Amino acid sequence: MSEIKVADNNGISAIIIPKRLYADNAPAFGEEVLSYLEKNEIQKLDFDASDTEYISSAGLRIFLMIKQKGYDFEIINVNKDVYDIFEITGFSDILKIRRKMREVSVEGLEMIGMGATAKVYRLDQDKIIKVFSDVYSLSDIVTEMDRTKQAFIKGIVTAISYDVVKVGDSYGTIYEMLNAKTLSEEFNSNPDKEDHYVEQYVNFMKRMNSIRIDKEFFTSSKKHYIGRLHMFKDRIAPEIFDRMCAMIEAIPDAEFFVHGDFHPKNVMYENDEPILIDMGGTTYGHPIFDIMSFGVLRLFAPVVPDEFAFQFAGMSKEQVLRVWDKFIKIYYPTDDEEKFKKFECVCLCYSAIRCWMIACLVSSFPEELVKYAIGTFQKYYEAGGNDTEILAWITEQ
Repeated sequence: MSEIKVADNNGISAIIIPKRLYADNAPAFGEEVLSYLEKNEIQKLDFDASDTEYISSAGLRIFLMIKQKGYDFEIINVNKDVYDIFEITGFSDILKIRRKMREVSVEGLEMIGMGATAKVYRLDQDKIIKVFSDVYSLSDIVTEMDRTKQAFIKGIVTAISYDVVKVGDSYGTIYEMLNAKTLSEEFNSNPDKEDHYVEQYVNFMKRMNSIRIDKEFFTSSKKHYIGRLHMFKDRIAPEIFDRMCAMIEAIPDAEFFVHGDFHPKNVMYENDEPILIDMGGTTYGHPIFDIMSFGVLRLFAPVVPDEFAFQFAGMSKEQVLRVWDKFIKIYYPTDDEEKFKKFECVCLCYSAIRCWMIACLVSSFPEELVKYAIGTFQKYYEAGGNDTEILAWITEQ
């Protein structure tokens, strides 16, 4: 048997499975794979079954042997016939198997939404398709779908995710079609019910943030933020960087569900019941990480044009400021004015860290917003925003 074929894409090694993997070639294939794995440092390992038509019991044992050696991998692009072999033998319960993606065209479909990294089309009466820009890798998209499914199983109220598909040169995810409006749209359509929706928003966030989730499928919020801080370390003074890192590290450890972008455009309402969408940033951690999502809108609102506010928040700047004021008072009900001010100061200090990270990450944001975020962080930090002891109150409720 010739030497194995490996495709390398941004740190993902995809070993090509032969057209037929059976008794005659399986042992040699297994030896070559192990030799390759021992000689190379692999970030992520896939086995690509795009051209595979048949796998025998001898071939299946090779994958089991590689797994028993301690290697974590996924078998991708599996056609129906080969998938049936994995399923009938029970190997689909032991190994990570991903079917070959079907291709979908969005030509002629109604576009019903657009964000910074994706466009959403109505696929049919019951489904939508979210088509991602090049910013998202296939691994990112698959991770979002998997996290959505795991969150749904754990009791998180979210839309059902069905499948990852190919859309031209891009990728997309198919979700159930919700007969719903965003929370932002509800604010605009029913201004007389604003107090009602804000209270529901707070209660929904608290309820979702009280659910403990499986660390096997989700990463740590702290780890995510520390990683992003280091990514843009060269754009900030060392002492400010150290302060930001120290504040993230000081957040109490927790294993609660964190959506990662829990703002009013990512909360849908169906029959007056809130539903979360856009689960790509889901992690586990402390609820402050979700309070920060809305806090970012509060901090950006005074310094951006109204059209910017509508694009990212679905509300006017004045609405954002008003809703934040109601949100934070409902979230932290206390008659102690000084204690409340300290709590809000801490929340906005953390939100300024997220503001800075977003301003650095989104290339279309002007440099002025990066500087504004840094200045805002310093302002709240010096005003007492680093008093993280108050965060323990949230998880004690």
